[in-house]
This record gives sequence, structure tokens and C-alpha cells, in this order.
Amino acid sequence: MDQSAGNTTHMHYRGSHIFSFVAKHTGLPIDQFNFFLAEILALIFAICFRRYLPPKPSNLLKRHLIGRLFYRRY
Repeated sequence: MDQSAGNTTHMHYRGSHIFSFVAKHTGLPIDQFNFFLAEILALIFAICFRRYLPPKPSNLLKRHLIGRLFYRRY
């Protein structure tokens, strides 16, 4: 990396700042908090998919439609 990890004055984070107040309260940088939150939400969605739409042929269309509903392309 060209930039030192200790030099954070010139860095700019382009991600979401919606939960910045929570990140400040926990003491985590906003990018690490966003990653942690995304991982927790992915686990919750995975459990819901597995429990309510188990992988079997009759649920194939439902699973694809629900997955498409939550998919966002940037």
C-alpha cells in the first residue's frame, strides 16, 4: 500500500454513513462496522432462507424471486 495505516487525515470513505453514530459509539471505523453489519444480516437472511424456503424443487421459483427482491446492483 502506498498510504500509511496511521495517516487517516487524507482518506475519504465513500460507503454508507447511515450507521456512523453507532460506529462512533462502538469505537469501530465506519467501514469495519458496515462490514460487520452486512455479515450479520447475511447470516440472518441465510437462516430465514434455510428455514422457510428449504432447497427443494417446489421452492425454486420462490427462492429466486425473494433473492431478486433483495438484490441491488450498484
